[in-house]
Amino acid sequence: KLTTSNDEGLQVSLSGRLNLFGADAVNGPGTNTVLLDLRGPSLGTLQRWLGEPPFEPGPWRATGKLSGNRDNFVLQDIDIEIGEPGSLEVRANGSIGRIGAPGSGQEQFPASGILLSVQAYAPDSAQIGVLLGRDDIPPGQEVTASAELAGSTQELQLRSGAVTITARDLRATAGPLSALLRPAGEEPLADLTGPIRIELSNTSALSQYLTPYTSKPIPVPGAIELS
Repeated sequence: KLTTSNDEGLQVSLSGRLNLFGADAVNGPGTNTVLLDLRGPSLGTLQRWLGEPPFEPGPWRATGKLSGNRDNFVLQDIDIEIGEPGSLEVRANGSIGRIGAPGSGQEQFPASGILLSVQAYAPDSAQIGVLLGRDDIPPGQEVTASAELAGSTQELQLRSGAVTITARDLRATAGPLSALLRPAGEEPLADLTGPIRIELSNTSALSQYLTPYTSKPIPVPGAIELS
């Protein structure tokens, strides 16, 4: 068992059996199996290994079971929690079928056989704007989202996606959604498709969403539904 931490608040706990210099193949149950428990006050504590984080939600914790050999590992029983109550929260669980050693010039560990279930919650849509680097997303809306991810670090298939947005005068739902994600690509999102339904208590509520695009007054005939 190994437990260590640094001045930035990163804490790592490892326990189990690990032989990086034995036979190339895993010879049986329990060979090269390590339980991982990692946590930190921010994603910035991982920057030296994973690069600049895409967003900074605050504290996080990750657990899992790593098994395999020094060239290829399998990560099972993944459970990741990011954020804290009252703010943006993300949770993921599942497995990664293969994690290889980085090749020449690679900064990250290539992975394939990814199967993850992801859930996210934001009590205020303004936090989504910070995440996406956009300032035109109206604040004051509650957002919940979930999806299944399968594939590799190069290309992920998003399926069974669902998004719900609620506010005083609005309820919007989308799903089931499917899409293709290429995290390192110039266009990371492609082939997004799925039904959407929007309900507004009154068309006057549209003004808060259309203000950045038009200064014309919005008529007030009553409730509206869109699908």
